[in-house]
Amino acid sequence: MTEPIWVALIVAMQGVVVALISKVTIDARRTKRSTEAVKEQVANSHVLPNGEPYNLRDNIDHNQLAVLGEIRGIRRDIGRLDQRDIERGREMRELHVKIDELGTADRGAADRLTNIEDTLDLRKDRP
Repeated sequence: MTEPIWVALIVAMQGVVVALISKVTIDARRTKRSTEAVKEQVANSHVLPNGEPYNLRDNIDHNQLAVLGEIRGIRRDIGRLDQRDIERGREMRELHVKIDELGTADRGAADRLTNIEDTLDLRKDRP
């Protein structure tokens, strides 16, 4: 190969290297900006009561566990209320049966009273 060809190859390689370095630099700047934006969103100024900063992820996990605990408690409460509702329904059915029995007894007594009244002859009792 002649010297002009080597010079042309070196110049071409330099152009490729410069383009590659430019691409890497641009990508690195974008990555840096994205990282800074993420840090700004994730970082917080919250501190524990003792003044120490705390990790946002740990805070979210702690809050999630607390909420799940509350939901479990609410589910237990709903289960107890459901059981009470079932018991109240059973009590109401028993009361309906007793009321029906009393009504039947009252109708029987009313029928007997009517029979007694029918057997009384008011004309006999008069002088």
